[in-house]
Amino acid sequence: MEAGSKDPVGGITRFQTVVNHYRSSPEYDSQPHLLTFFSGDSFNPSLESSVTKGKHMVPVLNGIGTVGAITHSG
Repeated sequence: MEAGSKDPVGGITRFQTVVNHYRSSPEYDSQPHLLTFFSGDSFNPSLESSVTKGKHMVPVLNGIGTVGAITHSG
């Protein structure tokens, strides 16, 4: 994944593509299973999150196979 002037640097579509490639490509069969974690920011900082209370992110996190999350209150 190379950042470019025309392409976005990140985003769920690009991340999902990398996750799918790692999980399905035979070249990684000898590697450990992929674990995905997130720091909790997917539920909070956006305007959409304030409207949906983060519900729009649940299918995304399930789609990438999120294993663990770190949350905080405060």
